[in-house]
Amino acid sequence: MYRVKLNDGLVYLIKYFVVAIITTLIYWGILYILKVEVGYLWSGIIGYLAGFFVNYYLCCKYVFLNGNGFKKLNIYLVVFISALGLNELILYIMHGVFQYSLGIAGLTGTVIGFFWNYFIRYIYEVVSSNYNIIKE
Repeated sequence: MYRVKLNDGLVYLIKYFVVAIITTLIYWGILYILKVEVGYLWSGIIGYLAGFFVNYYLCCKYVFLNGNGFKKLNIYLVVFISALGLNELILYIMHGVFQYSLGIAGLTGTVIGFFWNYFIRYIYEVVSSNYNIIKE
């Protein structure tokens, strides 16, 4: 039986959290700057896209270090597209339908997106590649 060491998982989570703070600031900045010009859904897409590129680069460089960065792009794109769809759905339902503030809707999407992105990437990068896995 194989398992990932708990302290390794915590290290990945902390590194990913730091990267997520940086990309969240980019996303929120673009979301609020562009919301008047292009609307909250389009500004959310543009902000999420900008955050994706920064997140991809920083994760390849500092968080998940195994493998070629370009090989990872496919899984990152799949996770990104699904997370973007989830984020836009949350923005639309919370802000567009139920009239919650854009801040509350954006924060909810950010938190859910963080855990979605992290766990999918962690499973792909660490667990499935047998990177830092020990045998019991």
